[in-house]
Amino acid sequence: MIDLLRQTRFGQKSKNWLEKFALIIPLKPNQITIAAIFLAILGFLAIYSNQLLLGFSLFLISGFFDAIDGAVARVKNQKTKLGFFLDGVSDRIVEFLIILSFLFLPFPGIPKEFLLFTLLFFSLTIPYLKAYAEHSGNLTHEEALRMGGIFERSERLILFYLILVSSILGFGSISSLLLSVSIFLAFITFIQRFYYVVKH
Repeated sequence: MIDLLRQTRFGQKSKNWLEKFALIIPLKPNQITIAAIFLAILGFLAIYSNQLLLGFSLFLISGFFDAIDGAVARVKNQKTKLGFFLDGVSDRIVEFLIILSFLFLPFPGIPKEFLLFTLLFFSLTIPYLKAYAEHSGNLTHEEALRMGGIFERSERLILFYLILVSSILGFGSISSLLLSVSIFLAFITFIQRFYYVVKH
């Protein structure tokens, strides 16, 4: 879904704006990636301390930093293998911290702990399927890049942010619904990627 949006005229304008903004950032890509992790840690600590709005703001800024590090590397010609590695590690750490912070939010009417650990499982294994399919030789690098799914990281983060917003506003029932939807979509994406590997 997000990939389709990026191909639209609006998506191209957003990409051009992001690249122009990236040119004026004085930090290196790896520094931005590390800052994204640090902000996510602070976001988790804020939610743990029941500072939901502060925690959401820090997670949101962390997500922006995560989006901008690749643009900085691209427009400044600073792409490195280490940077690519750090970016992948950062993605997993930030997602883990967001899901972990959900333990301190109200999700009425559902088995919160069980569902959160299920969501964490899919959050870790969905990208693992792509990485290990290529590592094991079942997919070429190009084939792995084409592996999609309806609930990739961008979509997951959007739903995670919506869960935080609904909790801030006191809509616990909506948070529970969004969490359940997240797990369902993650399960479908897991099946999609698994089938993609087996098919190839």
